[in-house]
Amino acid sequence: MTDFLRVDGEEIDLKTALQWRLGVDNDDFIDETVTDAAVFKYCKVKEISVTKEEIQNVFNELRYTKEMESAEETKSWMKESGLSEESMAQVCEIMALRNAMRKSISDDECREVFAMDQASHDVAEIYSITVDDEDLANEIISQV
Repeated sequence: MTDFLRVDGEEIDLKTALQWRLGVDNDDFIDETVTDAAVFKYCKVKEISVTKEEIQNVFNELRYTKEMESAEETKSWMKESGLSEESMAQVCEIMALRNAMRKSISDDECREVFAMDQASHDVAEIYSITVDDEDLANEIISQV
């Protein structure tokens, strides 16, 4: 397996890095990768596509948020991050597809899904509530 990362000259392959994350129940990387794959699949099925201009706009926005004003700064950041131009284009395409996918869902569709699952939105997990008035605290406790 090829190197995924180098730390102080030590090579770490992707499989090892994933195992380390999974070993501590941190599967964010996998979840995000699955989400990205689902975006591609959904957009393919729904025939949602993006233009090169939309991808470029995402790239420009990314550069703006990272305060990279010059092409040299951007190339340096990509090199430090281990990103090729091709992989950066794919990242921007995924982000552009997510935007297009969101735009493709109508308000009516959102209302319909919300209505079907409204009960799950009526619950909140609260760890503590702080109020200045004891009577108010007692009223909240009785309501809970």
